[in-house]
Amino acid sequence: ASIPLSDGLFQSLGSTNYTLAQHTVKVRRSGQITDIHLLLDMERAGEVCDTGFDVDEINAFEPNRNCRGSKNDRSMSSKTRTPESNLRDRLFDRFQSVEAFNLKSLPNEMVAALRFFEHERKDKPSLNWGEVDMIKLGQYIISLCSATKELLESEPRLLKLEAPCYILGDLHGNYQDLVCFEKTLWRVGPHLTPANFLFLGDYVDRGDYGIEVVSHLFAQKLQAPSNFFLLRGNHEVRDIQQMFTFQQECLKKFGARHGMNVWNAVNDAFDCMPLAALVDKKIFCIHGGIPKLDGCLSELDNIPCPLPTPETQSSLAWQMMWNDPIAAEDMTDDVLEQLVGNKGFAYNEKRQTACVFNRAAFDSFLKRHSLTHVVRAHEVKQAGFEIQQGGRLMTVFSSSHYCGGSNEAACILVHNYRMRAIRIDTS
Repeated sequence: ASIPLSDGLFQSLGSTNYTLAQHTVKVRRSGQITDIHLLLDMERAGEVCDTGFDVDEINAFEPNRNCRGSKNDRSMSSKTRTPESNLRDRLFDRFQSVEAFNLKSLPNEMVAALRFFEHERKDKPSLNWGEVDMIKLGQYIISLCSATKELLESEPRLLKLEAPCYILGDLHGNYQDLVCFEKTLWRVGPHLTPANFLFLGDYVDRGDYGIEVVSHLFAQKLQAPSNFFLLRGNHEVRDIQQMFTFQQECLKKFGARHGMNVWNAVNDAFDCMPLAALVDKKIFCIHGGIPKLDGCLSELDNIPCPLPTPETQSSLAWQMMWNDPIAAEDMTDDVLEQLVGNKGFAYNEKRQTACVFNRAAFDSFLKRHSLTHVVRAHEVKQAGFEIQQGGRLMTVFSSSHYCGGSNEAACILVHNYRMRAIRIDTS
């Protein structure tokens, strides 16, 4: 079983008891966290006498509090765990919580830097870094990517999440819209918001601010690893970025040599991203579309990690990143013949790769895996979302005015046994 790393969950595996968080935070009306205090340092601190840990035990393990510990230790089954490994994990949980509010930590400093980038000031226009040493910034982003890669490597290829959960689609370097979603959905940060956040991929290409989008998302992932999740889309692949804009964006912003280092570091993290998620065991979420899967969903966890060349390494991964539901205008005699002979799948002529699938294949997929709905991204929609396949497939797109168009941005909220489309005003 995985260990929750979110703030306030300081209980051992299998425990249902709540304990006090160590600290309190002060939040501005803008949502910015400005002050952190230990409860023990505040008035009536004597009332804070038991937060679930024995002080002597904590002191005994003090030298280990600043390391991540063994991934194998943290993923052991309960049958093989020792009291020492349980305590180490509980201390690690607590360390992660404290670090989430450390304003000098790597992710928090990146978020603070992006705040400067976001706001217009007298000495610089908005969405401009101003007088910044881009080489040092690039090195900082490389460190951010390395830490995120380590975290993503520890996650399964098929995430299992619970509601409430916000699901966002393609962003494509649209940093302005990402900030709109942040202000609307997790204004005080994902670690203080009682919900999961799931992003379905395509963070870069076609927009001007791919590196800012990636830096923001990676920082948030490090701040709240147990409720901020990033799936891989078809643009999180080196060959695709070389055809589009993200590689050139990195070279332009950081220079030829350092730009390649930044680009490679980002893609090293992309290579380790999960590929699918289940919400409440009923809603299957991917970037592209359902794959041709004869076995059970657990087979997705056998997809290699890292996955630098998904097209040749894993047909399942490639399909989940690229597949589309068949559109009526694309139905030809040849496509129909393929659908009939291939259990509802056919070659995706529009993409020139992967597959399209029809209603029969979709319904069979849901029934075989005891699912009720699928949420995917991958296609721009005028209202930011579209309901398809008899109301059981939702496509969501979270970048407005895509490629100069007039489409809106939206997200999906899964909560209280409902799936609600939320359109965000990004004007």
